[in-house]
Amino acid sequence: MRRLRGKQAGCVRRAGVRRLVVIAAVVMVVATGTSVAAACTVTGARASVWSGRRWWKRTTTTTTAPAPTTTTTSLAPTTTSTTTTTTAPTTTSTTTTTTSTTTTTTAPTTTSTTTTTTVAPALPSPYGAANSGAWPKLVFRDEFDSGTSKWQRNWRMGNDTSISPPANKSYEAACWDPRNTFTAGGRLVMRAEQRSCTDAFGRTWAYATGGASTGGWNFTYGYAEARINLPADASGRIANFPAFWINGVANDTGAWPAGGEIDVVEGLESHVNCWHYHWGTSSAPQQAGGCPTTTLVPSLASPAGWHTYGAEWAPGVVRFFYDGVLVGSVTTGVVSGPMYLVLDNAVPAKWSPTVPAEMQVEYVRVWQR
Repeated sequence: MRRLRGKQAGCVRRAGVRRLVVIAAVVMVVATGTSVAAACTVTGARASVWSGRRWWKRTTTTTTAPAPTTTTTSLAPTTTSTTTTTTAPTTTSTTTTTTSTTTTTTAPTTTSTTTTTTVAPALPSPYGAANSGAWPKLVFRDEFDSGTSKWQRNWRMGNDTSISPPANKSYEAACWDPRNTFTAGGRLVMRAEQRSCTDAFGRTWAYATGGASTGGWNFTYGYAEARINLPADASGRIANFPAFWINGVANDTGAWPAGGEIDVVEGLESHVNCWHYHWGTSSAPQQAGGCPTTTLVPSLASPAGWHTYGAEWAPGVVRFFYDGVLVGSVTTGVVSGPMYLVLDNAVPAKWSPTVPAEMQVEYVRVWQR
């Protein structure tokens, strides 16, 4: 920037005079939004020049651009000693904050919720006429899908591996060998066969067969039911001495039939389906029973094969059902002590057996109130 001259300097200094002359001139030109100003201040023997938007040397004077109108102010000189106070320019720092606004547009999310409701299968109910709602609580069931863990495959041996004598040594001719009781195709199978068999007590039998009990599990009162395929002889009648029965725990001490015995079904020498109930004492045993006719239960026209057998044991009464039909009842000598389930395909000692022969069981269930 060149140094201002003449009137443009706006300042005169007279040599040898210690008097301060101050001449101030302000020229403001406003045109097309542009301002130009020149100012000079003399203090003592030093001068500073400002032109445009910049101070040269020391900055001691602040010139503020005026409003659009033009105003000229002249300060008259004085002959007295005048002190000029120059206010230091105030610099206003304006900080412009730029706020960046980010707009995020989120696409609508569609959530597909699939609710899977698993409905537990309905518990089985007693078959046919026995399904009166009197026994709503299923307390035991075995569909034989996972072996024979709920059963002891011999007669009262306290384990599941020993070969035992039969339950009735006078009427049966086969030992109970655990190998002859097994599951296959979701069924319990008890196979009778002719082969020599020696039990855990050293007695040898001419036949071997299968049998099982729930000696470790017993119940008092309830409805017990099983679907069974009894073995058949050559004429289609029931072969051998098969049975589904419920035995009193008290009988295991040798007090039979004080603990009671409910023969839900058994095949006897008559080769038909029969039921019995035993009670009393060992010296004076009592029993009641019967073998229903096909008039009462038409499905028994084929006594062997698949049928459903059940017994309802309640205080003071035992009722028997074949294929859902009530076939008999007993109200005398009904015991109240615990009992357990027994299944066996006994080989008879009093009439001719049929071997090999299999007794199959689809399920066994017990309900209580």
